[in-house]
Amino acid sequence: MNNLVLKANEQAASLEQTAAAQEINSITRNNTENATKMVPLGQTVKKSVFTGEQLASKIIFLWTINEKVNAINEAITVIDQIAFQTNILHLMQLLKQQLLEKLVCFVVARHEIS
Repeated sequence: MNNLVLKANEQAASLEQTAAAQEINSITRNNTENATKMVPLGQTVKKSVFTGEQLASKIIFLWTINEKVNAINEAITVIDQIAFQTNILHLMQLLKQQLLEKLVCFVVARHEIS
């Protein structure tokens, strides 16, 4: 009877090992299937990351251009202000010249009248 119990225990242990091995086999198969399904997703992510890096590079380039355009606009504003002031000075010079001419004419006319 002792021998029968021992063999029954051995068979039970063997069945447990077989069941555990089958479960490990099933889990491994599922993991392999899932990993196979993940390959295209990984490739898509890789492409997306590459595209994102390209986009980020282009955005940085556009920011750089924008900064340079802003600097050029500031320089143009300064040049416009200088040109405006120069035009005002030129107009004042022309006005002075005209006033002097009229003053000279007035003085000559006044001198001839006196």
